Amino acid sequence: MSRGRGPDYRIRPAKHVERQMILDVLRRLSALGPLSEYAYVGFGAEYFVDFTLFHKGLGIAEMTSIESAASLIERCEFNKPYDSVTVLEGRSSEHFAKIDFLGPTVAWPDYTERLDKQQLGDLDMLALRLPSRSVLMATVNAEPDKCDQPSDLLKLLEERVGPNSVPHGTKSADLIGWNSSGVSREIIDAQIKKSVALRDDGAKYFQLVNFQYRDGQRMLTVGGIVLSAADTDSFGLCRFDTVDGYRPDVDHVRIVLPQLTAREMAHLDTQLPCEDDLDGPGLKESELDAYRSYYRWYPRYALVDL
Repeated sequence: MSRGRGPDYRIRPAKHVERQMILDVLRRLSALGPLSEYAYVGFGAEYFVDFTLFHKGLGIAEMTSIESAASLIERCEFNKPYDSVTVLEGRSSEHFAKIDFLGPTVAWPDYTERLDKQQLGDLDMLALRLPSRSVLMATVNAEPDKCDQPSDLLKLLEERVGPNSVPHGTKSADLIGWNSSGVSREIIDAQIKKSVALRDDGAKYFQLVNFQYRDGQRMLTVGGIVLSAADTDSFGLCRFDTVDGYRPDVDHVRIVLPQLTAREMAHLDTQLPCEDDLDGPGLKESELDAYRSYYRWYPRYALVDL
């Protein structure tokens, strides 16, 4: 699906950290069976960053990318990193209803827009159709709606997702700043659980991740695993609770990274891991705390003249 012409999707540091932490969570699925048996469905655009990550990091081979922009299809076909990647042109709502989910799948519709009815329809379809042991995640823009009066925020949310999807008791004041991300998570969580409850295999949904991150716009990624009644007892075998990125409820991981020089990072790395105060000349305490939390996944970028 087209991502627009914002900053290069490959070099957004907070998104990079999120991907790496999600990878750590997904590796725990090996307790349920070989990861190579999973398929992956997402929005690779012309970069296919998560596709490369999940192929190399999890061994997933069968991968499908949905692209809505007809003008990008030629580039997507040219740039797909592996022969096992299939590029489908069209809207996600069309393809999620047609894809043959023959085995467990990681489905990650990574939207750039604010949550809306179409996205909730996608999640409804996926929650109903994905086989047991599948993971369903969604990323949405968590920025509050732009409006002249803050009191209009609730009305705009109701227009986007439908009044019946807005959590009871939500006020416009709940939709300011990062609070908007929490409301979007609640809407997505309710939609997935409602859809899973309609399945005929007695399936349950267990949330695994709840990320808030910012490389410019506030973004939310939330999702979990769908397990049939027969597989539910296997959930504990995965030991998701031993992974830093695991969040089973409203508690979230918020990734807002400091901009550090290579020398500053090298200096801080010599002190880590630790629980004591870090020595970082000229750096704020909030910057030091953020680096301490995410240094294991913090990206190192370099300009290489090929």
